[in-house]
Amino acid sequence: MNKSRSYEAIRKNEIDWLVLSGYARTIPEELVEKVRRVASYPECRIIRENNVRISMFVPQPETGEVIFAKRYKCRGLKDIVKYFFVPSKALSEWKIMNAFLDRGIPVARPLAYGEKRKGGCLLDSYLFTEALATAVTLRDFYEQSLIPNGSPHHDLNKSTVIKKLADLVSSIHAEGFFYRDLHAGNVLVVESDDETLSLYPVDFHKAWHLRRIPDFMRIRDLAQLKNSLAVSPADQLRFLNAYALDAPRSFTHLKQSARRIEKKAEQLWRVHLKSRTKRCLVNSTEFAVKKDLTQSMYFRKTYSEDLLADVLRRYGNPSSS
Repeated sequence: MNKSRSYEAIRKNEIDWLVLSGYARTIPEELVEKVRRVASYPECRIIRENNVRISMFVPQPETGEVIFAKRYKCRGLKDIVKYFFVPSKALSEWKIMNAFLDRGIPVARPLAYGEKRKGGCLLDSYLFTEALATAVTLRDFYEQSLIPNGSPHHDLNKSTVIKKLADLVSSIHAEGFFYRDLHAGNVLVVESDDETLSLYPVDFHKAWHLRRIPDFMRIRDLAQLKNSLAVSPADQLRFLNAYALDAPRSFTHLKQSARRIEKKAEQLWRVHLKSRTKRCLVNSTEFAVKKDLTQSMYFRKTYSEDLLADVLRRYGNPSSS
């Protein structure tokens, strides 16, 4: 790790921590309590919660800082066995974030990670980083800020963000990282007061660090990114042109590379749709299944069963609508 970052290894409340120097007193004590009992702390803002993890912004009143906190949940015996042999998601992200920083790739500053284990079995894990509280995802930035042509900076911002994205992805691959989850929701855009744009990748628990990234890995990352961001063919070519400047010789033929990416993107999209369909047809954190003798209902949990029953009644009896 870079010598400019110094970490302290500590153990508190049966959790082993590696903490950025200067944060050893506040992070394990205060943040763990807030992450575990977030409902008791209204100042915390949940960003995402599912059966795998919960992530949130946690203000620090004493320092005025905002910390991004992530807790990975242990989902039972399968996870206990798995993470006995492989690194936890929190540790995987921690390592990749520090490796990115060591190679000059911008990421939110990692502050701490912690694991609670018993007999080597993982029970709980945490990752805390600097919060990019004013950031928006690349998808939101592109769709909300760039598509309307009324802005005088529309074309400038559009070309700028495409060039910066190409440079970022090219740097990630050139340094030997296979992202494996590269999409427009995992790239954050921070706009400074002088309208300078900066891009920050996030969510690294799937990433691999290799000595060299072969073409098929590059193509897979680029195809997934393509599926997540609606851009014109001209913008795709502009992106590839910038990306290819530091890519292997096999990427110099842009039209051929574009066809390879398109083919992989279609394949990934089919797999994605099949996976999403399966998720909609089983009980989960988002979807519910209800069956009786005459029918089966599959619906989002955000919709009440009474509303669905009323819709079905009206559908079967149009005159009642």
